Amino acid sequence: MRDLRDNLYRCTTNKYWVCTIEGRFLTSAKGNRCGWENKIGAANAFKNCDYWVYIKNGIKNQNPYASSKQLDELYKIKYKELLENGTVKFIEMCAVPNWVNV
Repeated sequence: MRDLRDNLYRCTTNKYWVCTIEGRFLTSAKGNRCGWENKIGAANAFKNCDYWVYIKNGIKNQNPYASSKQLDELYKIKYKELLENGTVKFIEMCAVPNWVNV
């Protein structure tokens, strides 16, 4: 039989990850999901968002005769570029511990 602490650990987390694009938080179309339990979840959410699809279509239009392997390499380069210049950021959010005012 589970106790209160077991139920607490099943429905809460110590940290979560968010994705920002040009200083704005990534959410779903309805705005209900903006935090993920790990960085991979946030990265996958970014790779499925309209912003990334628009960038991929731009790369595809600039290179109409590129093979799918070449396009995958161009996508990887562009993704790394977005991370390096700070357009896309993955931020780990942690709860503030209970501080006692002295």
